Amino acid sequence: MKLVRTILAAAACIALLVPVASAQQFLLCDFLGYDYTAPMPRNLNNPNFYIALGDVDNINPGAVVTDPLNYQYTFVLNSGTCTAADTVAGIYGRYYYTLGDGTFFIYEDPILGGTSRSYGTNPPNATAPSTFSDGTLILGADFVNLTIVVNLSNWTASLNGTLDFYCGEGWGSLPCYEGWTFAGETVESGIPEGYIWAVDGVVYVEEVLVETTNWSDIKKLFR
Repeated sequence: MKLVRTILAAAACIALLVPVASAQQFLLCDFLGYDYTAPMPRNLNNPNFYIALGDVDNINPGAVVTDPLNYQYTFVLNSGTCTAADTVAGIYGRYYYTLGDGTFFIYEDPILGGTSRSYGTNPPNATAPSTFSDGTLILGADFVNLTIVVNLSNWTASLNGTLDFYCGEGWGSLPCYEGWTFAGETVESGIPEGYIWAVDGVVYVEEVLVETTNWSDIKKLFR
């Protein structure tokens, strides 16, 4: 049984069996692609937007039914408006997006007869993001929040955020979890001209499982 439960117990309930929560991750998908900013390239400050796009694989069949033999799956991330930015110890630049206007969309397009995705150069261009956002919208989410942290010494970055899925052909079969987590990091790869980083990451959710134990075992956790 999967649930979140606050445990209230009295000392007299020594023999009572009670649930203890432990968490594990439910993976939705992996993603890999490239990113850029617009309208000004390589600039995360307002009024620019952060955009990432690429391929989606390892989509969890327990979440959404897919057919990777016959279809390609792509994503487009749009950060929305940057709401705040700061610097930590002169080493890390942090950019916050918290207004909920950012989106993360996954699309399905036939391999035969569909449009082959193409990054091109110096995006946005004639093929990016357009060849990543055609086909059928499988899942669509708003960002509750998104944070991009840039290491100013070596110009690597990480992305972390929380998603709220609300649309798409596969949305009806998606497990009813809240707080889907988006996590990605930049990787060294052959980056096309005009893009900033190669981005590799996952979308997942923490689910809490209930285990049975007794009150004496619970007390041991706090000694």
